Amino acid sequence: MHVAVCTLLSQSGYYEVEQVDEDGWPHFKQLKEIPTWSLMEQENILKDHILLYFDTKEI
Repeated sequence: MHVAVCTLLSQSGYYEVEQVDEDGWPHFKQLKEIPTWSLMEQENILKDHILLYFDTKEI
């Protein structure tokens, strides 16, 4: 779940991949503080980022 959230929020500059380990797992570095969002805001932001992810990956 952590990898998924970091991957999604990296699209908005909150995280970036710092390295990929020998097993192929990405390790992220936080670039900026994540705002305190309400539960509804969190849900909507993740939904928007999921749609953006699939749009950019052409899946």
